[in-house]
Amino acid sequence: GVQLVDLIATLTADDDAFPASRPIPISINATAQRLCVSRAHIRRLLDRGQDEGLLTRKREGTIVLSETMRSTIRYLQALRLYGFLVCAARTHAAIQ
Repeated sequence: GVQLVDLIATLTADDDAFPASRPIPISINATAQRLCVSRAHIRRLLDRGQDEGLLTRKREGTIVLSETMRSTIRYLQALRLYGFLVCAARTHAAIQ
């Protein structure tokens, strides 16, 4: 699931908002191949996200993230960056 969220976040790189508020094109086949999982697994994840109100799947092969999902992605990315900064600070302190 986290890999799919990361991929969705990278698919939105050309939008002026992060993550995108516009429809995001996503191919189940290409996504499954890229993440080395089955197409059924990707479909289940997307269906679960829709059931939870995190995204809306459109017929034309796009998804639209809810504001809750967009906020969660921003939080997760910030948390990761914080973790990297803590590691960098500790490494810097250890080599001084």
